[in-house]
Amino acid sequence: MKYFRKILFSAALLACYISHSTAHTLPIHKHHVPTLEVANMQEEVLCIRPMFDGSLDFSTQTIDGKHVITTSGFGGSGITLSPGAVVYQVNKFIADHGAKYPQGTKVTVVGAGIVGLLTSIELTRKGYDVILIAEKFDDIASTKCGGLIAPVSMKNSPEFEKLVNQWGVDAYIFWREIAKGTHAYVPSKDKVGKDVAVVVKTYFENRVDSGLEPYVEAKVMRPAIDVIVEFIETGMKRKLICYEDGIFANPKAFMPVLLNLVKNNKKITLQHKKLDSFSDAPTDVVFNCAGVKAADFNGREEAKAKYIPTLGHLVLVKDQPTFKDKDVLTINNSMFLIYGPEEKTEHGLKAKESVYVFPKPVIGGTFIEGVALNADGSVKEEQSYKHRFQSIWDNTRAFYGLAPSLEKLFGLTQLFHRSHNPTHHQRTCLIITGPTASGKTPLAFLLAKKFHGGIINADSMQLYNHLSILTARPCHQERHPYAHIPYVLDGVLSKNEKASAGWWVKEAAAKVQDCWATGYLPLIVGGTGLYIKSLIEGISPIPDIP
Repeated sequence: MKYFRKILFSAALLACYISHSTAHTLPIHKHHVPTLEVANMQEEVLCIRPMFDGSLDFSTQTIDGKHVITTSGFGGSGITLSPGAVVYQVNKFIADHGAKYPQGTKVTVVGAGIVGLLTSIELTRKGYDVILIAEKFDDIASTKCGGLIAPVSMKNSPEFEKLVNQWGVDAYIFWREIAKGTHAYVPSKDKVGKDVAVVVKTYFENRVDSGLEPYVEAKVMRPAIDVIVEFIETGMKRKLICYEDGIFANPKAFMPVLLNLVKNNKKITLQHKKLDSFSDAPTDVVFNCAGVKAADFNGREEAKAKYIPTLGHLVLVKDQPTFKDKDVLTINNSMFLIYGPEEKTEHGLKAKESVYVFPKPVIGGTFIEGVALNADGSVKEEQSYKHRFQSIWDNTRAFYGLAPSLEKLFGLTQLFHRSHNPTHHQRTCLIITGPTASGKTPLAFLLAKKFHGGIINADSMQLYNHLSILTARPCHQERHPYAHIPYVLDGVLSKNEKASAGWWVKEAAAKVQDCWATGYLPLIVGGTGLYIKSLIEGISPIPDIP
C-alpha cells in the first residue's frame, strides 16, 4: 500500500517532471478520466482463481478405473491461456490414446467454465461425442474475470514456462481472429451485438510486467512503445508502455456465446448435476475441467496440496459518460494494468493490490494467495476481505490524479458499502456537527445524495421558521438541487412555541426510526451540542414545567 500512498504524494512532481523532460520526445496518448463516484458503482465482485504451484494442473491419471485428463490451475490467466491449452490437451490425448479411444468414442467433460466449454467443442471438432456435466451453466467463475489477454497470477516453473508461452501465443491468435470476425466457429458479437473480443491499446508500467513479450518475440504482437499518457480532466501524466494490439475479451459476451455453441452442438449432451466421484462418470474417459474444484475428487490428494485458491476483487462501474472526441481514449476502449507491491494481509497471506481498468467497464484488483474456502467453494471470513474494495477505489482515483473520495476523507468505508443496499442502513446513523456557518449543511446534502440519506436538523434555532438569516438556514436556491432529500425538524415551530432538549430527542428519535423504516440513512446535522449529547447518551426523565 505504500506504493499507492506514494502516488498521491508525488503526483504533482511526477507530472511536472514528465512535462519538462520526456513529453517532447515521446508520443502522447490522451485519455478521458472515468467517473468514479459512489453512484457509479454497479457491483463488487469477489472471485476465486484456481492457481497451481509449479505448473498448471495438466495431469493424466487412472482414477476409479477411469482415464482422467485434468486441465486446470490457470490462476488469473484462464481466458488468456485456455484456448491454446485446450487444443494442446485434446491433441495430446489423441496422440497418446487415440488408438484405444478413436473418433466416435463418447467422453465426459466435467465443468462448464471456459475450459470445459472449449474442451467440449474441441473434442467434437475432432470427432468425439461429449457428455458435459456441471452443477451450473450460468453465473460461474469464468463470467467474473477481468478480460485482459495477458498471463498473470500463475506459479510456473522455468521448464514449464516455454509451453505456457506457446499456449498464450495460440490463444492470442484465437482471440484476435474473433475480434476480426475471422474465427472458424466463434462469432465476433453476441446475440445483442456486444463485441466478444476487441483490439485495444493496453498499458503497463514496463514490458516485463505485461507478460506479453513472448508474443512479440513470436511476431503475433507488435512491440510495445513508450508513451506519455495524459488524463485530460486532471492533467495527470504518466510514462507507461503501450501495446497497441492488446486484446480485451468480454466475459459477459463470450461465455454466453460459447454456452450457446455447446447447447446447439448435436454431439454434446448436457447433464445438470454434481459429479461426486469419477466412478460416477458415464464414460471411461473424463476431461476434468472443474476449475477450483478440480482437485476435490478422490485420487487427486497430491494435486490438492498444490492448489492455491487465489482471491480477486473487481468493481464493476456504470453510467460512464460518452465523448465526441473520438481521438481521445476512454475506459471503454483501452486497458491499464499497474501492479502494486507484494504485501502481507492481516491473515498473513501473500497479496498484490494493483490498479487495472478494463472496458467491462471494471476496475480492480487484487491477487491474494491461499485464502481458506468453505465446502461450497465460498471464501471463509469473506467480510474480512471487503475493505479492499474501498482501497481499490482510492488507488484507481489516485492513478488518474483524482482527489481522495469523500468516503476516504471522512472515513466512511462502511457507509460506502452500505450505500448500495438501503436495507443495510438500519441501526446506522451519521452525525455532522460544528459551529454555525461551518459548512455542515452543504456537506450533509452531498452525503445524503451519495448514501441515500435523510437529514434531521439538530440546530435549536433552525427549529423556528422565522430565523432563517440569523441561523444560516439553507435558502431555497441551495435546497433546490436536493429537493428529493428528506429534511425534517427544520422550521417546524413558530416564535411562540417552546423547544427543549427532551422534546427534540423524542422527535429526533422518531425521525431516525422513520428513516430506517423507509430505507434512508439518518444524518443528524446541527451545532446544538446538548441536543446531540442527549440523543447519544440519553436524558433523565424530567416532567414538563407548566
